[in-house]
Order: sequence, then structure tokens, then C-alpha cells
Amino acid sequence: MATIAEYNSGQEQKRQREADQQKQANSRSALVAKLLAAGPDIREFMNDLLTVQAIVVNGTEAAGFLLEQSPEGMKLTNVAHIRPDNSDEETRKAALQAFSEIIGECLKQDKDGVINVGSPIDSGEPQFCLVTILRNEHQVVAASAVITRCRDEERARQRLETMRLVAGYFDLWLLKRSNEQTLAVGQRHQDVLQSAAAFANGEGFLSSAANLCNELVSRTNASRVSLGWVKMRSVKLLAMSNTEEFDKKQELSVGILKAMEECVDQGEVVQYDPDPAGHTTNNITRGAMGLSRLESGNKIVSLPLRNRNEVVGVMTLEYPPNRALTPQITTSLAVLAEVMAPQIHDRYQDDRWIPVKIGRSIVYNSKFIIGPRHTLAKTVFASVLILTAFFLFYSPMYKVKAPFQFIAENRRLLSPPFEGVIEAVYHVPGEFVKAGTPLLKLKTVELEKQRIKASQSATASFNRAQAALFDRDKENDWQHEVELSQAKAFEAEAALYTGQINKATIVAPIDGMILRGDLKEKIGSSIRESDPLMEIAPIDNGQLQAEIRLNERDIEKVRPGSVGQLATTSSPNKAVDIKITRIVPLGEAKDAKNTFRVFAEITSPPDSAWQPGQEGEARINWQTKPLYYHGLSRLWEWVQLKLWI
Repeated sequence: MATIAEYNSGQEQKRQREADQQKQANSRSALVAKLLAAGPDIREFMNDLLTVQAIVVNGTEAAGFLLEQSPEGMKLTNVAHIRPDNSDEETRKAALQAFSEIIGECLKQDKDGVINVGSPIDSGEPQFCLVTILRNEHQVVAASAVITRCRDEERARQRLETMRLVAGYFDLWLLKRSNEQTLAVGQRHQDVLQSAAAFANGEGFLSSAANLCNELVSRTNASRVSLGWVKMRSVKLLAMSNTEEFDKKQELSVGILKAMEECVDQGEVVQYDPDPAGHTTNNITRGAMGLSRLESGNKIVSLPLRNRNEVVGVMTLEYPPNRALTPQITTSLAVLAEVMAPQIHDRYQDDRWIPVKIGRSIVYNSKFIIGPRHTLAKTVFASVLILTAFFLFYSPMYKVKAPFQFIAENRRLLSPPFEGVIEAVYHVPGEFVKAGTPLLKLKTVELEKQRIKASQSATASFNRAQAALFDRDKENDWQHEVELSQAKAFEAEAALYTGQINKATIVAPIDGMILRGDLKEKIGSSIRESDPLMEIAPIDNGQLQAEIRLNERDIEKVRPGSVGQLATTSSPNKAVDIKITRIVPLGEAKDAKNTFRVFAEITSPPDSAWQPGQEGEARINWQTKPLYYHGLSRLWEWVQLKLWI
């Protein structure tokens, strides 16, 4: 069983064969079309070729065919048929059909053939159809067939060789025709170059136009050549061959202008030939007909001159009645007009006055800008222009951006009244407390001992002072004073300890929430007098203010009284207004940057969900600056810093 790869390979080879066959058929069709374009020439030549072949092989009937492509495939087109008898049309059609079938078999085998077609009734010798395949550029383009009588097939094959020798004239005829066509093309090219040279040698546009008309008269054998130019949707007659000055109002000039306007209106070649057998284009030729009648039956050809698909002028050629105008001549003239038109247009524009040139340039450029051509390029250019103008002239407010954090205005920071050890903690951060609520308690055991000891010492000293007072011995008066002073000192010491004991319980100084100071883990730890313990602040968000950390490079752009907006990280879509109240003139290093603390009050109604410690971004208004400054200011500042400019 064949594999998928083998199947795909077979399909690919099949497609390649079909592509080669199609390519070969297209090439053959082009060659046949070229032969058919020869018209009577190919028919006359094939008739002569068949006649010679029939003579050299003693033929009784002959036919020639061209191989032509059709929607149904390749078909044989008869171009010559030689039958000496006076047969009716039906008989001739049957004979051609028989020739077609015989030649078709030879074409399938791609070789000449000798086919026995039987013996006629009046003769004993058999009849053979000798077929020769005619090729051009290695492609089968035609075939000829001759019926001859021979005694046997070998004799018929000898005659076929003679037919092949005669068939060689087909190649010679094609070479001759190709050479003639090449010479004609070369002559047309030479005519175009000579006409361009004659036009270029003129001093001005009118002189160049006259030179061109005179050159075309001599090269095309026309009786008159006229050149008109389109101005304001009408045609103006500018030059006429062999005529330096002409009256534009005379009948001849008016007739030429009508023929020219007819060509300009239709935008295509207009040809009129009064001879019924001549060639006339399938469009309106009323103006050309009138000019022909005016000039005794001249043949008229009007050619539009185009520059960038716009008809800018027209050239009218008049030929005498005895001059044959073939489609090839008309095509050559049309090619000449297409080649010369841009050169004529450029020379016309260069020869105009400078103010007219400026006006034309403005009109042309405005059409280019406003018109529908190059829409994408115009859209891109307009967009770039609008964006450039927008970046240069639109000046929004430049805002300094910096991070911020909410802080409470009336916050309290609690520290221990003396060095000691934490004995108990009653509240933790996040709890609301009233003023006077105990927050924590320090141990007072040692203070109690010291207070009792001081109280006892004070009592003892006071008793000794009283005893010395009752002793009337004058020598003991000083002892009374000393003991009394010591008693007072011990009383003061006891009072000091009593005060410390009373302060050992730290209470809330204000109503608010504990923000910092989770001391549960520090119970039993010693603390110093300067250590911060807790931070309490009112929970009313109306008493919040923003602490902004402003970068050093932006500090000069902010002043007390500056306004702006801020938004928290949790609610970036809710911006509120702020006003700068004070700036701390001392930089602090933070995140490898030198920053300044800037405080701002909230002037808009605050959000009830705000809490101290929330962060976000603040934007402070500075000045209105062009939009390009917003994007390039940082880069420009860096360049200035590095280059000191």
C-alpha cells in the first residue's frame, strides 16, 4: 500500500506537470495570437505554403491550421484550404473536419505523419494524408496537411520529407516578419528620440512646440500636425506645422480646436477615416469628421497628452486620403504622445512667468495637502504636527510629587516619670481611652520601703529634737536644731517617695487612641526616664495633617501657602485639597535621598475612613509649564548638574 508521503509526492508531480502544460499552452497562445495579428499576411503565406507543398507532392487537396487556445482547450483554426473542384460548402466543411481529426492525432503524438485515407473509386492508387507540424520557438503553432496519391506508404513518406523541406519556409517567414517588426520598433524609437531632440532645441515653449510639429510632419508623412494646450477647461491652439503665425478665428483653426476638444473630453485617442474600409475608433468623432470634410477628406488622428493621469494637451495629425493608417501606426503615435507629454508639460511650466509659477505651486501643493491622495501619510503628518503643537503650547500645571503620611496634630508621647520596672500594662495600641485612664503601673515596692524608712527616720529625728528641747541644758540647744532639720529632711524624702509612688501609675493625658506602645512583652523590664512608652492621639480625622517627604531637588518649588492635592494608597481615586503650613528647614537622609519634612493641612472635607499612619502621594502645584517640560525637566536638570550649565 502506498504511503502518505508517496501519495503527496505523486500529487506534487501531477501539479507540476499541469503547471508546465499550462505554461506551454500560454506560450503557444501568445505565439498564435501574434500570427493571427498579422491578418491577411498569415493567411496569404499559409495559402502559398500549401500551394507549394501540394505541387511538390502532387497533392489533390490541402489545408492549413493554426493551433489556438480556447475556453474548451486547444482548437485548430483554419487559415487556408485548397480544393481544386467546385465543391459546395457542406463538402468543404466535411473535408476540413476530416483534416482536423487527422491533424489532431498527429498533434497528440507531436510528430509529422503519413495517414492512409483509402483509395478513390476512379483510381487504384491509395490516398495518403501528409501532415507537417509547424513550430515557432520550439512550440507547435500550426500544421499543414496535403492529400496525395501514392503507390505505397514508403513513397508517401518520401514525399513527406519533401513537404518538410518546403515547411522550412515557415520559419524563414517568421524570421523575416520578426525582423521587420524589430526594424519598425527601432524606427519608432528613433522617431521618438528625434522628436524629443527637436522639441528640446527650441528657445521657448512655443518655439519648441513648432519644432515638434515640423519634426512629426516629416517623420510621419502627415500633411499637418497641430498642438493644443488645455487652459481653464478649454483648449488653446499653440502651434501648427510649417506655420509661424495663424489666425485662431479662421475656419481651419476652429475646426482643429473642435477636434482637439473632442479628444480632451473623451480622454482617449480619436481617429477618423472617411474611407469605409479604413480604421475609425469606436468613440465620438464628430469634430474629427468636420475637420476631415473641411480638408477634402483628410484622415484625422487626435492624441491626448497626459501628465500624471491628467490630460494637459492634445496633438492632432492630418493625413492625406491616399495615406494608409493602420492600427500599428496609431499605436506608435500614441506611444510617442505618452513619452513626449511629460517633457512638453515640464517645458510649458518652466516657460511661464514667475508669479504664475508661484501661484501654480501653491495650488498644486494645496491639492496635495487637501486632496484624497496619500491619506495615510497626510494623517500621520497632521497627527505629528498636532502632537508637536500640543506639546509646545499646551501648558498644564506642573505638580511636585512626593510621598506623605497622615499624622495627628494633638498627639501625646508618654515617658516614665522615673527609672523603674514595669509591673502591669492595662491598655495596648488600638484601644480608645479617656483622660485619666490608667495605662500602666511601675513597681513601687522599693519606693514603699524607702518611704517607710524615711518616715521612720523623720519620726526618730523629731523625737530626739523634742527630747533635746525639754533638756534645759544650754549646751544641748544646738542638738535640737540639728535633729529638727534632719526630721524635716527625712519628711521631704518621704514626701518625694510618696510622689513617685503616686506617679507610678501612668494615666492618659487626653481622650484618644493609643497609637504606639505595646508594652505587654516588657512587663518586668527596666525602663529609663527618657524612654518613650506610649503615643496617644485624638481619633477625630479632622485633626489629621499630612507629613510630606519632599525631595531636595523639589524643595525650592514649594513654599508655605502652596496648594495641591493628595490621595491615599488605599483610595487613589479620591483626591483632596491641601495647603502647605510649614517646612522644616533641615534635610534628613531617607532611602538614600536627602528629604525635607513638609507639613500640610487638609482643606477639603476629610474621609471618615482615614487613620493616622496612612500613606499615599501628594502633588503640590508649582507653575504652568509646557507639556514637554513635564517630560524632560528631570533629564534637563541632570544634564545641568553634570555639565554645570
